[in-house]
Amino acid sequence: MMGGPKTKRSGFSLIEMLVVIAIIAILAGLIFPLATTMREKGNQSACLSNLQSIGQALKLYRLDERAYPPALYGFLIEGDSAPTTFLYPFYARSRREFKCPDNPNRFDEAGLAGPFEGASSPISAVPLERVPRPGGGYDDKPILNKRIAYYTFDSYDGGVLPPQKKIPSVVPTGMPGYELHFRRDWAYFGAADSDRELLNRNPEDGTFVTTCTYHRRYNYNYAASPPALVLAQGPDSWDIVLFLDGHTEKIPSSQVGPAVLSRGS
Repeated sequence: MMGGPKTKRSGFSLIEMLVVIAIIAILAGLIFPLATTMREKGNQSACLSNLQSIGQALKLYRLDERAYPPALYGFLIEGDSAPTTFLYPFYARSRREFKCPDNPNRFDEAGLAGPFEGASSPISAVPLERVPRPGGGYDDKPILNKRIAYYTFDSYDGGVLPPQKKIPSVVPTGMPGYELHFRRDWAYFGAADSDRELLNRNPEDGTFVTTCTYHRRYNYNYAASPPALVLAQGPDSWDIVLFLDGHTEKIPSSQVGPAVLSRGS
């Protein structure tokens, strides 16, 4: 008996497979950057919401205490085991309001874990208060005789520059750099203007409160010796800034400065 006609098996040729792989690679190259951009925009929106909530909490604190707090979230006083907090928990209900989504440091709201276990940010200068002089005028004096440490999850009292990178004039040794974003003796981006300081009795509405630098962009400078990570200039890198009247602005990082350090620290 003669067999029937043979059925030819169909399949992808090598060229067809390569074409499909190339198309997938192109689509992935288009989609992944878009997803990253959308995620960053979402993080910026969450950060803006945090800062606006902090601005409202700051106004309520001012009404009750007739002064602005030494810190937004708080700090750990040298030698103490429990944190000293200000806006949290009575004016801001959640610690999450003090953490930018781009801040990689973790925290545990259930207890003193994570940054609270000695891994808090480097010890910084103590907060100040304005004390009248007997002959007129004022002096800015420490409110404590002990030093304090801020927490690494706290993105608005302070922030950590990218670790193990060299940033000229900021981290010349290549070690992580710590920025102090909020202090009551701050003037607008470091300008010496007492009317724009939170230590003043009635500071102007345009007084700087704090900034978030976790959305900054850095470029790797291969021409430097050794190669260094440097802050992107102009509109390529933005900081989100909170002002006393509660409004927020996205300002080029280069205008805020390579490191946000309080005046005189």
